[in-house]
Amino acid sequence: MSKPIPPITLLFRNTAMWKYFRDYIAPQLRARESIYIWHTACSTGEEVYSMATLLYEEDLSPKSQLYATDVAHERIDTAQNNVFSQNIWQESQQNYVQSGGKKTLEVFCHQTPSGFSFRENLRKMIAFRHHDFTNDSSPGEFQVIFCRNAICYYGLTKRRDIFTLLHQSLQKNGYLVLGSKENLIGSPFIDCYTQLNDMPIYQKISS
Repeated sequence: MSKPIPPITLLFRNTAMWKYFRDYIAPQLRARESIYIWHTACSTGEEVYSMATLLYEEDLSPKSQLYATDVAHERIDTAQNNVFSQNIWQESQQNYVQSGGKKTLEVFCHQTPSGFSFRENLRKMIAFRHHDFTNDSSPGEFQVIFCRNAICYYGLTKRRDIFTLLHQSLQKNGYLVLGSKENLIGSPFIDCYTQLNDMPIYQKISS
């Protein structure tokens, strides 16, 4: 089993990427009959709740299922608990606006004694599971896979294995989203992808 990756997570982290996803990827997903998105190494859930919020705003939530996994059981438990610290509330609101949010974050959350939580209509879009992407088999086939700020912690040999799993799990013409300082170096399938607009988003153009 791989060691848990240090958590680097925040709501709508890397706002430029989220803005691009909203403006250019979401419209492409609209034509799909159903939308399956995998957030691997999801940590404590901020990223996948950000996606649920975006899909809801873009009227894509009825046909969307988000699959969020992590190797650390305690992080999955935290994500499922759906309670976030009040300390990140202000920065989260700023990120939401900068990423193209159309309303206010308060519409999607409610305050709790220990912080804030996302509303149940967003929570029910997400299935949380334990998964070790360095050893476990593919959990399914997806139109979008997020694997941000995770691959950079591994050497080239292990990266090859991870990229193979991600490639097998991503549909043709699907989108692989990496961290802002990551790329496809180490992937045996690098020629099967095209990078979109200098974003850390790669579209699978061949198998």
